[in-house]
Amino acid sequence: MSDPQTVKIACDKEETHRWLVANDFPTVRQSTPEGVLATQQEWRMPVILKPRRGSASVGVSKVQSFTAVKALAESELDCIVQECAQGAEHTVNVYVEKGRCVCAVPHRRIESRGGEVSKGVTSKNARVMELAAEIAQKLPGARGALNIQCFVDGEVIKVIELNARFGGGFPLANRAGAKFPRWMIESQIGRPITASCDWEDNLLMLRYDSAIFIDGLGKVQ
Repeated sequence: MSDPQTVKIACDKEETHRWLVANDFPTVRQSTPEGVLATQQEWRMPVILKPRRGSASVGVSKVQSFTAVKALAESELDCIVQECAQGAEHTVNVYVEKGRCVCAVPHRRIESRGGEVSKGVTSKNARVMELAAEIAQKLPGARGALNIQCFVDGEVIKVIELNARFGGGFPLANRAGAKFPRWMIESQIGRPITASCDWEDNLLMLRYDSAIFIDGLGKVQ
């Protein structure tokens, strides 16, 4: 687990944005609903609405008008507003050991449901990996598993969120060869750490639901 400073930055989207800007990392334009209304000429619709301390995409929506933003500003919801980032959404599962990023595994999010990746593919994008490593190593006391979300549009990368935890799509990184749980256990019990950035590129994950039917006698049909 990372130090409280990093957890605080990651759990509060205002803190996340402030930290990214202060450290010159590329990110999207962000404000409060009131701030958007005060500078309407600087914003283009639609925009993304998120709870300031939300997770798993709960409460995230695309807002199409300033009227909707005004209604939000008049409510008691503690939210932030972000510009819509262009390009393909990527999640980077990062492993940090003794202040050094030893592994960064980006995957492109093809489809997600409820904040969880249902379809994704690993991508050895060197620029995304380098940026994720820089962020992880700059965070105060980051260690173990981190999760960095960004959009990639050609040469342009915009970071939108940081999470000081395993990401919902981590099973894809794990299957590709990034064995974070094993490395964390090795670190805790004092064994030589086998962590590396040797993982499988272009590995596709497809998640699906299945149904099991059981009759009144407990027999699976």
